Amino acid sequence: MNKKKKIKWVLTSSSLRAEFDGARLSPVAIGRLLRRRGLLLAMTIVIVFLFFAPGLTVLAQAPPLTKPALGVDIPGLDFGKNFADVAQKTEDGVLIPFLAQYISAAYRYLIGVSVIVAIIVVMYGGFLYMVGSAVSDVKRGKKYIFDAILGLVIILSAYLIL
Repeated sequence: MNKKKKIKWVLTSSSLRAEFDGARLSPVAIGRLLRRRGLLLAMTIVIVFLFFAPGLTVLAQAPPLTKPALGVDIPGLDFGKNFADVAQKTEDGVLIPFLAQYISAAYRYLIGVSVIVAIIVVMYGGFLYMVGSAVSDVKRGKKYIFDAILGLVIILSAYLIL
């Protein structure tokens, strides 16, 4: 009587291994045995199905679109009252430019903050220039004023370019 030997699958807490006739099998040996028995195609189909099946249910049930909730409010940032104002239909789907609006509002806000800081530095340089009794204090005041005006020109030119 010819007894057919079977592959024994052993599941441990960290791995799944195969044993054949009491010996551990390498992945190559498992592939050879499965090919001989015609199970390789069936296992491949099952693995592919298990890999792609969760994605099919996600595509069928798209979540409703909601406005993003920001942790920090930026003045001048408005996502629109409804999605008809914001959403744009494209060939691939719907484009909602929330990130672009957020970056644009943050850019405008930071330009305003930078201008205020430059004005404060000009005032501080003017104060050093006026009350400076030593030549070094007067030079330092002039340098503060010059650097602040140069920074203001760079900031405003960046705003005009972008």
